[in-house]
Amino acid sequence: RDSLFGRESSLAIARLEERLDYERQHTADSLAQVAVDLQQEATYRAGLAAEQERSRRTLWITGVAVVLALLAMGALAVFRRQNRRLVRQNETIQSQNAAIQNQNAAIQRQNAAMESQNAAIQTALEEKEVLLREVHHRVKNNLQVMVSLLDMQGQRVTDPQALEVLMASKGRVQAMTLIHQKLYQQDNIAALSLGTYLRQLVEGVRGLFPGGAGVETEYALVEGEFGIDTAVPLGLILNEL
Repeated sequence: RDSLFGRESSLAIARLEERLDYERQHTADSLAQVAVDLQQEATYRAGLAAEQERSRRTLWITGVAVVLALLAMGALAVFRRQNRRLVRQNETIQSQNAAIQNQNAAIQRQNAAMESQNAAIQTALEEKEVLLREVHHRVKNNLQVMVSLLDMQGQRVTDPQALEVLMASKGRVQAMTLIHQKLYQQDNIAALSLGTYLRQLVEGVRGLFPGGAGVETEYALVEGEFGIDTAVPLGLILNEL
């Protein structure tokens, strides 16, 4: 009893209780500090994780940017190479166009010269055609004058043989007269139509003789054209027949 409830026991118990309270307070403070440390550590770790995430994002963005930059540089290099090639092609095309334009200009000049030459040739041909028509016309007129003279002379001749000679000469001249008349009357002055010429020649010869209208003529002709070198002897031969 004395040891349990004595003064010294009370003091010892009080000291023990104070120490126990101190220990409890110290433990509580330690636990609070540990909690604070744990909170700081969690915050640090969260910040570290966020920083690592930002670093990864930054690294990823940097990589993507580098890849895009490399792609852009490659595309730019390809574009520049294609642009240089297009520039060379354009220069080649321009030089070819210039050469083609020069050729076209030369061709146009040649065409103009040819047109002027053709015009001059056409003018010369027309002039020659007009002169040739005029020559045939004048030859026809001269031959017609000879026919008229022979006709006038025949009116004065009473001898049948002499009259026959005059009529034969008149037929020969008329055969040549008809050739020149046809040549200057038609469009093509270089050739005569066989059927038309021979029919008119036969009709003209028939008209020279009395009773010629009663002679029936049959034609078996091949249509064609021939020049004056053939027409003159052919007309004379037909006149004689």
